[in-house]
Amino acid sequence: MDDSDDADLSPIIMLIKFPHLRKLSARNRKENTNLEVDIKLLQEMMKFGSVKIGTLPIEKLNIYHYYMDFEPHLLAYQKTWNKLSIHPHVELDIRTCGYLPEDQKEEELERELSLLEQRIQRLQMQQDRMHQRITPLPDTEYRQVNRCQRIVSVDAQCWSCGYNFEHCWKCVPLCGGCNLKRIPPMANDNQIRLKKRRQNDLKKQIMADEDDFSVFG
Repeated sequence: MDDSDDADLSPIIMLIKFPHLRKLSARNRKENTNLEVDIKLLQEMMKFGSVKIGTLPIEKLNIYHYYMDFEPHLLAYQKTWNKLSIHPHVELDIRTCGYLPEDQKEEELERELSLLEQRIQRLQMQQDRMHQRITPLPDTEYRQVNRCQRIVSVDAQCWSCGYNFEHCWKCVPLCGGCNLKRIPPMANDNQIRLKKRRQNDLKKQIMADEDDFSVFG
């Protein structure tokens, strides 16, 4: 279904028609990819028994397109497919960038350690609560740590060196492999396709030259 931006076709329709599908790819469908609508439709189908929980063999679902920016419904979308599949986790080809600025990394670690300490204290005090009333420990207040929520393709890689990108091109503007300045995903993938085309053309030319040489050999 890649590159087929047809409203009459959707991953959900394909799974209804072909319930034994394990992998489904529906990339580059900008106009007809809507995670919120799909979630509601799948929930309605589960509610009325059209699809039953834990019955689909789906393992992987590709839905990425170049115009994805922020997707607030990604977690709910992931959980919905996990609920429907016979597998515990359905693999998606998108995820959030998750980049954390350097000045917030230490703060996040401090927050996690403090929360862990609070949990340990509560566990230690549980048995005492059976005999006396203890005021719950207040949570320590921290400034919210904001990780980047932009959508990235799990397959994103540098067109020049093949380095696999972990974060979006706006958060990390230089390639971690070759230090080349990164370009938007669509332009990056176009360069990858162009590079592969040139490599294939070169291979064909070399093979043609070898054939010509063998004639005179």
